[in-house]
This record gives sequence, structure tokens and C-alpha cells, in this order.
Amino acid sequence: MSEILKFFQVIFFFIKILFKAVLGDSNSKRYLTEIFLRLQYDKSRLKKLVIDVPLESNFVYPFEQSFFEPSFKGRERLCTEREVLTLGFFISQKKPSSYLEFGIYKGAGWNLLKANNFNGRYLGIDVKVPEIIKSSGAEFRECDSKSIKVIDICKNGETFDFIFIDGGHDYDTVKSDTELALKVLSPKGLIIWDDYKPSDPGVFKYLNELNQELELFQVEDTSFVVYNSD
Repeated sequence: MSEILKFFQVIFFFIKILFKAVLGDSNSKRYLTEIFLRLQYDKSRLKKLVIDVPLESNFVYPFEQSFFEPSFKGRERLCTEREVLTLGFFISQKKPSSYLEFGIYKGAGWNLLKANNFNGRYLGIDVKVPEIIKSSGAEFRECDSKSIKVIDICKNGETFDFIFIDGGHDYDTVKSDTELALKVLSPKGLIIWDDYKPSDPGVFKYLNELNQELELFQVEDTSFVVYNSD
């Protein structure tokens, strides 16, 4: 009897969510979209990559706790400590001589590189570049990343060893950033995408589709997806 009751409670819940979505409730629409995406890509999920991120090493993590807090009420956290440790892990393992970043925001990538004596080429692309980048002397492009062409950033055929994609989260922007990234990625380069989760449907949908062409891995306990070209 209790199982039947639970069944009807679930049915009633979904009818209520569907009714709210039809009436224009944004939270209900987002919830239904997440369910649809989970079901749609359930059989094409990315392989899991489990890494043992060292909590103590010679690699410097120059962040105070306030760095991880959201910029304004209602926003999700910028990233988790686990994700920053993971990003640092890949940087320390890859030891890149060049780093391209789509979406700079608070400059996590730049801070990690600078704190660990990176002296290669850094390029950050964002519609609004933070002052920490502008005042550092680092190379940047303050524009919509979809307007960037290969010749704009690699005039002499240069490539990038490490590319971090966390710019616009809509499908078209993620696709555009990725296509550019793949064109300028070095033969032994690495790409990391952030925000692979159903609540970011553009990222989630595109990377599930890309997974049919390239071997992608989701890093366990993070929203990171990794592609290694070597």
C-alpha cells in the first residue's frame, strides 16, 4: 500500500511541476530541462576520471576562503576547493608553456600560474576582463569570444598546451569556444571545460555530443571535463 501511495505522490509532484512550467515558472522549467537532459544522455555519459589530488605538495594555491564565496546572493559558488586543487593538479602535471582561458572572472587560472612561477604565454578572453589581469601585464582580449579567429591569437602558428573553457554557458558559445580551442591546441595539449552538469544545459548537451567524436572524461567530484590530445 505504501508503494502505491509513493507512486501517486511522485505522479502528483510531476504534474504540479509541469503545471507550474506551463504557467511560466522558471524554476519548474529548469527542473524539467534537467530531467530531460539526464534521460536523453543517460546512455552516452562521459567516462569518469578518478585522480588522487594531493592536499599538500610543492604546488602553491594562493586563495583565501573568501575566493570561493559567490559574488552575490543567489549565485552558485565560483568553484569548489576540490576543483581548484584539481586545476592545480593538472597544471602541475602538464607544466604548460602556454595557457589559454575562455572566461576569466576572478582570475583563478592566472593566480595559480603566477603563484607557481609560470613564465610562458598566458591569454585570457572575456567580455569583461578583471582588473587583476589588466594590471598584471598579462595578454587578454576583452570581447565576445565568438568574434575571435585563429589568426587573432596565433599569428605565427603558435599553439597552446593548456586551455580552460569557462566562458559563456549557452550551447553556441561553448561550441564556438571549443572549436577554436581544438584548432589551437598543441599536439600534446589539454583542454578542461567547467560546469558539466544538467543545470547548465548548453554545456551539458554540447559535451555529451562531443563525446561521440572525442574521448572525454569527467573528473570525479567536480564539474570538470578533460580532453588530452596526446
